[in-house]
Amino acid sequence: MRILTFIFILTFLACGNEKPKQEGTQSSPTVETNATETTSATSTSTSDGEVKYKKTAANSEFAVYRTISADETHTTYFFKTLDGISIDFKVSIEGEPETIVPKNLLEYAKYLEGHPGANPEMAGRVFEIIYDKDNFVGEVKLAETE
Repeated sequence: MRILTFIFILTFLACGNEKPKQEGTQSSPTVETNATETTSATSTSTSDGEVKYKKTAANSEFAVYRTISADETHTTYFFKTLDGISIDFKVSIEGEPETIVPKNLLEYAKYLEGHPGANPEMAGRVFEIIYDKDNFVGEVKLAETE
């Protein structure tokens, strides 16, 4: 299953050379995570035209879910904004999480040995990343279309 997930992610990353969606000149909030600019971006166009997403918070942005990396203490989530900027952030496994993340981002791990990977059904979907008052990722939820 991990091999199939890995192949799916590699295929998805190889197909990420479409033009980014241009939506105003509003700047993104600064994020206290590891963010690096890339040359490719995710397109939000379909055969009917551009897909519009509804913001539910003032301090948020839309990003495509890529993959995760997990170990004994935390899970690192990897996203790419619609402008092509990579975002990754860590969520502690123990204790109360500081970031609210949907549980279905991880693959079902009942019969899985080791750490779970990214749920292939959710990889490639657009999520709204909502920042807290300190510009840290506070919540991640599936983006709503207009």
